[in-house]
Amino acid sequence: DQFFKETGNDNLASISLLGGWVEAMYIGVSIYESEEGNKAMADKLLQQKFTLNSIYSILSNHQESLRVTGYLLMMKRLRKEFDKVEIRYPVEGFSVDTTQKRIQTSVAQIHYEPETLTEINRILVQMREELIRVKE
Repeated sequence: DQFFKETGNDNLASISLLGGWVEAMYIGVSIYESEEGNKAMADKLLQQKFTLNSIYSILSNHQESLRVTGYLLMMKRLRKEFDKVEIRYPVEGFSVDTTQKRIQTSVAQIHYEPETLTEINRILVQMREELIRVKE
């Protein structure tokens, strides 16, 4: 982050963050699909709803970049699908530590339609392809 700021490329830090997150999500999608609907992996993918919103906010600070604007459009499509996912945490076992900036909770209850997960996975694969495409 410091290097990008010092070289006047602030937006590259957020793009790097997006790229790492998309690659990790792509690996998760691959595991989910190879293990024929692994429920634990589906839950892990869907819990990334909050991370998606955080990365979106970070990227929004660099909308002057055409590249970032393109990524934000892809992320909007993904957010639209994630909006169909409901994540609830039981009150018991839920705590917020503001000094450590950490939320600790027990198992989340995740409600979604199977088609929603299928579409999220499709969009993630498409985003990855777009991110790694070599510009001519």
